[in-house]
Amino acid sequence: MTTLTPLHPPAPRPREPLGRSLRVALTIVGAVLALLAGAGASRAERPKPSGPPVNTQTPSVSGQTTDGEPLVADRGEWSGDTPIAYAYQWRRCDSSGAACSEIAEATGKSYVLRPDDVGSRLRVTVTAKNEKGSASAESAPTGVVSAAAPVSVGIPSISGVPEVGQTLTGRQGTWTGTPAIEYAWQWRRCDASGAGCADIPDATGPSYQLSPEDEAKALRLRVTATNAAGSASADSDPTAAVAPSSGGPKSNVPPEAAFVFFPAHPVVGEEIDLVSISSDPDGALAQQQWDFDEDGQFDDASGVRATHAFGSAGAHTVRLRVTDSSGAVDVSSQVIDVSAPPPPIGPVSTPAETVSPVVAPLAQPPSTGAAPPQSPLLAMSPFPIVRIVGQLVSNGVLIRVVSVRAPRGAVVEVRCRGALCPVRRLRTKLRSGRLRLRRLEGLLGAGARIELFVRQPGRVGKYTRFRARPGRLPARLDACLPPGAPRPARCAGA
Repeated sequence: MTTLTPLHPPAPRPREPLGRSLRVALTIVGAVLALLAGAGASRAERPKPSGPPVNTQTPSVSGQTTDGEPLVADRGEWSGDTPIAYAYQWRRCDSSGAACSEIAEATGKSYVLRPDDVGSRLRVTVTAKNEKGSASAESAPTGVVSAAAPVSVGIPSISGVPEVGQTLTGRQGTWTGTPAIEYAWQWRRCDASGAGCADIPDATGPSYQLSPEDEAKALRLRVTATNAAGSASADSDPTAAVAPSSGGPKSNVPPEAAFVFFPAHPVVGEEIDLVSISSDPDGALAQQQWDFDEDGQFDDASGVRATHAFGSAGAHTVRLRVTDSSGAVDVSSQVIDVSAPPPPIGPVSTPAETVSPVVAPLAQPPSTGAAPPQSPLLAMSPFPIVRIVGQLVSNGVLIRVVSVRAPRGAVVEVRCRGALCPVRRLRTKLRSGRLRLRRLEGLLGAGARIELFVRQPGRVGKYTRFRARPGRLPARLDACLPPGAPRPARCAGA
């Protein structure tokens, strides 16, 4: 008989105490945290770069190297204690980039090339300064600066009596371009309407005596301007049809028509002030007549001074015809470029204040009796005129002229904020009635803003704000500065 013995499973292994397992886990976590803390301490204790500025990437210059074009400096890369302040100095070198010398007042981040730069290369020196010291680094030289070709900005003109036997005198008109510019003359015979013109052989001087062949014809003058960069030509308006000889005296000297206008770059709807500066060498002017609509009738205004506002953007030709007491006539014409108006600008204000109109101060009335009369605020006389001339470029506005006309002794303060400011702050006093602020002339980056304050003690002064806008015309605002007020206000009646 077989006896079966019951089977029993093996006895379980005894478990480790829970406290021991926790101690092992905590030991591992502590070690990891200690490693992380040590790494963090190592990073925290790592010394930061310190000391005076050190250039780590050379400054550079960008821009087209042609007379009249702007160059822009890049300061490069620098290390050292912050904050670091940077200063710029442009230098003119020979054609190989050596023998450099500093250009007076060329201390901005941008610089507009001048005729003196033609044939040279330029460098910019950047000086970095902090509390520990200063250091300088110089850019590589630019390409050789080339001349700018002539461009006609005021067409040639003809003066004299269009009559057989009389002498016509030409003037070259107005041109831009790098000096020296040489001019060549060519008189042209046209039909009575001024079309179908052909060169007159050997008529290549600034004056021309009318011959019987010119009778019933109109004449034009073609002027060709040439400099080292090239040449360009411009034609005058036609004369009236040449009349036959009257047999009268030929001693009269014809008048000379000329005029100026302000502002130089008007916008649509802006009133333009035109002033004749014409003269008659041997007598007095009998008539001065204006043509604004290009119909050739000279019936839009008369007199020495005229005003006009154009209703559309574009190039508009304005003509002035003057007549002397003997009936001799001269015509001067200029093309005025009218820009589209910028969007309207709101009132001059800051988040902390709202500007109020300029008003006469109110006297505190006495407890009895009538209130004393108010003392009106007096404006500067003549009231300041701020002129800013420039052109749009891809990265802002190239300012070519900034000038102020104001009473002698007036104080002009300038503030500039934003990219590529030619100068951040400027304060000066007018020694005469006109001041040109050359340090403001240069490239003003998109988004930057210039503010001009023109003041005279006890008088209402002028405030002008000019802001460059990306891809659009600049915004300008003019306002008044009450005596002693730090900010502008609307002018009375505005």
